[in-house]
Amino acid sequence: MEEGLPLTPGRSYRLTVSSSWLDAQGEPLAETFEKRFTVTPSDCNSPMLRQWKIPAPAAGTTDPVVVALDETVDRALALRLIDVLSRRRTLVVGEGSLADHETRWSFTPATPWRAGQYRLRVDGTLEDPSGNSVLRPFEVSPDQPQPPSIPSISCLSFEVR
Repeated sequence: MEEGLPLTPGRSYRLTVSSSWLDAQGEPLAETFEKRFTVTPSDCNSPMLRQWKIPAPAAGTTDPVVVALDETVDRALALRLIDVLSRRRTLVVGEGSLADHETRWSFTPATPWRAGQYRLRVDGTLEDPSGNSVLRPFEVSPDQPQPPSIPSISCLSFEVR
C-alpha cells in the first residue's frame, strides 16, 4: 500500500460517474457525468478572524457593514453562521450577503444603525472551500502540534459613530 497524497498538485484528472450507476431509488442515472479538473496545492490554513477588516458604517444610515475576509469562505455556511449583535447583545435584523469570490461579507440592517458598539458573531464551524474551519484545519497530522483551542463562537467588535 502506498502512502501519501491521492492527488498530485499540478496534475489534471477526470472524474467519471457512469450512467450505469444507480440513484437513490435504485434506477440507473439518466446520463454519464464527467468532470475534469487540475489539482492545486493543498490549503491547510483555517480562516483567521483576527485578520478580518471591519470598517464601520455611519450611524443613522442603513449602509452595510462590509467585512474584508482573509480568504474565501463557504457561501452557504457564511450566510448562516455570521451575524451581527447590538450593544445589548441582541441579534440585529438585516440581510447578509457575500461578494468578491466570497471574500467580502456584507450586512445591511433593516433599520438605521444607532451609534455604539456592535459585534460580528462568527460560529467556529465556518469553513473555507477546502473544509478548514475557524476552529481547526480540515486535515491535522497526528505528529503535528495541535492548534490552540478557539471558542466555538467568536465575536469581533466594531463601533458605529
